[in-house]
Amino acid sequence: MRGKASILFMVFVLVTLCAFATWAQTEDEEQKSQLIWMREIAVKPPMVNEYMAAMKDYIALCKEQNFPYSFSVWGDGNFNYFYVYPVDDYQSPTIIYDASSEMLKKWGEEKAQNFEKVIRTSTSSYKDYFIEYLPEYSYVPENPRLKDEEMKYAIWDILYIPLDKEAEYLKLGKEGIALMEKKNITEAMLFYTGRLGTKRPFYFGLGFGKDAADFWAANAKMWDQLGKEGGELYRKFMNLIEKREFKQFWFIESLYYQAEEKK
Repeated sequence: MRGKASILFMVFVLVTLCAFATWAQTEDEEQKSQLIWMREIAVKPPMVNEYMAAMKDYIALCKEQNFPYSFSVWGDGNFNYFYVYPVDDYQSPTIIYDASSEMLKKWGEEKAQNFEKVIRTSTSSYKDYFIEYLPEYSYVPENPRLKDEEMKYAIWDILYIPLDKEAEYLKLGKEGIALMEKKNITEAMLFYTGRLGTKRPFYFGLGFGKDAADFWAANAKMWDQLGKEGGELYRKFMNLIEKREFKQFWFIESLYYQAEEKK
């Protein structure tokens, strides 16, 4: 069942308006695409406690100083942390970094330097890249199964599609939306694509659950609802795949920061 699950979740990703709003737009803006800056950080296992303590202090500072940029953080269970920032353009990371540097000055030189030292010594590597939410290929039911606060587990199911197959792939995505509407599927999903900084162009889906067991149980129910039509669509998707990767994540609520809305 996991194989089938990934194909439709490649085409869609769950919509959220709370911590998960960093993955997409707000409800009023849901028809617009959203560029997202991802920072992936590898933390040294012996120093994960020091890293987490330092970052919790940073989150407290963000709240105290009303840092204007929202972000959420997800861990993959292998000491890799994924920071998710919705941004306006490819220059935004520089603007966010500069704003963060200015904010750290509020701590004073000694505390700011100690924070930067902990982050530097507790991490082994990082990489930046961009993904983009594409709402025209998204499916959002009126009454999603999960509430925002229940979404603690996530998957990325990444499919690499040959360039000459992209148009066919996207056409199947639209067919998937229509089928889910027809079957009254309650698993809301969004569609993403890799942009600048990724190894190669790809499409991927991000789906959520309360935990892994909840996600796959709901996924099995969804495929039962999709029936033979869903199975045929799955086979068509499989014929287009060049390469596939799967990732899973857990939401780190203590490192989530929601900026105040601009008036």
